[in-house]
Amino acid sequence: MFAEVALNIPVDKTFDYEIPPELAGTLRTGHMVHVPFRTAAEPGIVVAVRETSDVPQTKLVENLLHPEPVVSPERIKLAYAIR
Repeated sequence: MFAEVALNIPVDKTFDYEIPPELAGTLRTGHMVHVPFRTAAEPGIVVAVRETSDVPQTKLVENLLHPEPVVSPERIKLAYAIR
């Protein structure tokens, strides 16, 4: 399973990360996670969870930052609509 994650960085794209076994079945759209990006761990929002990824090499989601989703699916759709 893979998480598509939006980071708070000045680029208009999302990044795919592999969901580790301990988060499989728990991680959902809207969750806030820590993911490796360049040389640091960055917070991000999961905008989609998928079975596969087109990215040949992905890094792992490091951890879940909040037990409940912090952004609703409706707000994620709105963000895509206005970007």
